[in-house]
Amino acid sequence: MITELFFLIMALIITSSSSDVAASSWPSTSGYNFVIGLCIYIFTVAFIVVQAKLLGKMKGFARRLTTLANAELIIFLCVYDLILGSNLIFREIPLVGASLFLPAFFSLSLYFLGLFVAYRVISRPSRSNAFLKVRFLFPFVVPFLFFLTIADVATIFYSGATIFSGEGWHYAFGALMLYVVFLGLLMLFFPVLLKVLWGCRPLPSSPLKERLELLCKKAGFSHGGFKIWHVMKDAITAAIIGIVPRFRYIMFTEKILQHCSDDEVEAILCHEIGHSKRKHLLLYPFIIMGMIIVATLFSFIFDPAIYSFFDNVESSSSWRFVAPIAKTGPFLCIIFLYFRFVFGFFSRMFERQADLHVFSVGIDPENMISSLDTIAILAGGIHNVPSWHHYSIAKRIAFLEIAIADPSIVVRHHKFVRRSIIIYFIALIVGMILVISPFLVDVPVIGYFGECIIKASVAIENFVNPLADF
Repeated sequence: MITELFFLIMALIITSSSSDVAASSWPSTSGYNFVIGLCIYIFTVAFIVVQAKLLGKMKGFARRLTTLANAELIIFLCVYDLILGSNLIFREIPLVGASLFLPAFFSLSLYFLGLFVAYRVISRPSRSNAFLKVRFLFPFVVPFLFFLTIADVATIFYSGATIFSGEGWHYAFGALMLYVVFLGLLMLFFPVLLKVLWGCRPLPSSPLKERLELLCKKAGFSHGGFKIWHVMKDAITAAIIGIVPRFRYIMFTEKILQHCSDDEVEAILCHEIGHSKRKHLLLYPFIIMGMIIVATLFSFIFDPAIYSFFDNVESSSSWRFVAPIAKTGPFLCIIFLYFRFVFGFFSRMFERQADLHVFSVGIDPENMISSLDTIAILAGGIHNVPSWHHYSIAKRIAFLEIAIADPSIVVRHHKFVRRSIIIYFIALIVGMILVISPFLVDVPVIGYFGECIIKASVAIENFVNPLADF
């Protein structure tokens, strides 16, 4: 689930960057490039189908096919949007040529269609099940498309609305501020959108529901209702979405309710309450904000050199072919490394905190162990399968067993996570100061860092520019 969201974020970044970094010197018309792009798309989807049929029969490889298909669709978007600039054809359409929404919507439609085909052939589900897998991801695109729509409207009625597109420090700073405001609105209202678009159904009245309600009261946890997570029909998971009690929903997939005992479902709910009580849903946006800070600082220092280099390279040079990837590739690498190591670290620590919440509420930790074991068995015996954002289920069970033998490990782990969060926020604040420092060169101390960033950027640009002559 998190891996699919990671790839979706990369797709959003590629589609939003295409208008700025697409190769303007590609030796063909936009119409021709558009047709070539569609041909490459057909080849990519066909390759995914053949790949699934051949590799899907290999033992242990089936689970990796979805990740592989996602990666191949991302590579296609890089070629389609960044190298060919196929979506530049939309600029030639009267009245809507300046639209940001239209090309992004088309690229994302290709991406989602490719995912639908991949889901259909990889696990061979029914058409409706493949549609549900795509439907899970779709709500996360809606805010992005809505934001682009606002940008288009602002461009029509206010020609100076350059905060939505452009280059340079003011654009990066404006984008960061918009992220903060937009994120605040999302955290309030996004759960309602998810509930509607996912088609969640209320959990029917039953002894289990009464038991879960009692657990919520015991834990002091308010919520907007228990929901059946129908869009995750084939998954064995649960979640809590939302931070405001009125719009906070507890989600269970059908398989969890069907195959887990009441004790196990109660332990799973306790795990999810642990995420909420420890403010993980509130912390994740700030952890993602760190990625934006890192990418922005990279942009401040290296963007002038990268853009200047390719502006100085002769149009006939083969370097022009790699220009779009060179401009966007570093940011994709930053996203990958940040998610893999920083986001992945906190995700693993938060999962352990949530597992340990049974000790705080008074739930038998053996029920938590039993639920993890049941989930692993239902998923095909994945006890020892590693994950970049979770410890393997075997390691999670082992950690709970250690905590049962030595309860002091619970307090020590919470302290370790708390110290890690404090260190992270100190680094985040320092990063934010560095981001605004180029605007405040006249301010003592802060201005010094701004001057250092500017000097570093100029030095790198001066070093790179002569290389364009070779």
